[in-house]
Amino acid sequence: MERRKSKLYNDVSQEEIENIKAYLGEYLLTKQMIAVSRYERQFAEPDDGVGDTSSDSPGGDEALWRAKMIEIRRFIMNLSADKKRLVLYYHFIRNQPVEKCAEYLGVSRATVFRIYNSALCCAAYEKRQRSHSRYRSR
Repeated sequence: MERRKSKLYNDVSQEEIENIKAYLGEYLLTKQMIAVSRYERQFAEPDDGVGDTSSDSPGGDEALWRAKMIEIRRFIMNLSADKKRLVLYYHFIRNQPVEKCAEYLGVSRATVFRIYNSALCCAAYEKRQRSHSRYRSR
């Protein structure tokens, strides 16, 4: 069954896979930026400009960062395959190494890496399909 599904994603390029990794990896980066922003607001001196929350400073973008995190989380949770969704969730949202995902799923390291690679192909394919359908509906 897994082989039949993977044939569907054969036309996914390495560039698309790298793009989806970067897209999903933005979740953790955004989470860290929010933490830094909170730290700056809490500990920065009022006159040094670091704690400024105007729109041109990083602190003013917290709402946008939160929206980005929600978008990425929804994207992962709306993927069609359960195990693939779980591996991507644990790896990109919970920041767990892929090896740790094997423990959570009760599978071997080799199996979880196959699922991970297949999940990236699936995510890249679905991202492409969603972007194409968005343009068609306009």
